[in-house]
Amino acid sequence: MLPVPSSTSVPVSHGDDEVSARPIGVKAAKGKGKRTFEEEGKPVKEFESFWDIRQKDFALRDKLNKEKLLESLIAKTELDKLEIALKTKLINDMLAN
Repeated sequence: MLPVPSSTSVPVSHGDDEVSARPIGVKAAKGKGKRTFEEEGKPVKEFESFWDIRQKDFALRDKLNKEKLLESLIAKTELDKLEIALKTKLINDMLAN
């Protein structure tokens, strides 16, 4: 038979020293490596913000192009029917906004 150690012969340690000295377990290591839910949603939010900025940029470019076209139509002395209709449409669009 094996001798049963008495409480005086075996040092008992109830501190956190042993826990912190141990290497992390497999499950803990896998859990550390996985992304959290917040990290997974971050690229989507960034894409949406970039997309919003891009849409605003497109809208401003479109407005500037229409203004340049209107300026060129106003600068012309003689306009045919299509150019007059376009000029009227551009003026109405600008006044509506």
